[in-house]
Amino acid sequence: MRTRNLCLPSEAQDQFLSAYTKINPHCKFDSQFD
Repeated sequence: MRTRNLCLPSEAQDQFLSAYTKINPHCKFDSQFD
């Protein structure tokens, strides 16, 4: 579930999330990797 947490919007990971979603557009749909 660690990947899933990275995909969740949080103040601490907000900047990282912006960059992460650019390299991993399926981040929002990674629930299949639960």
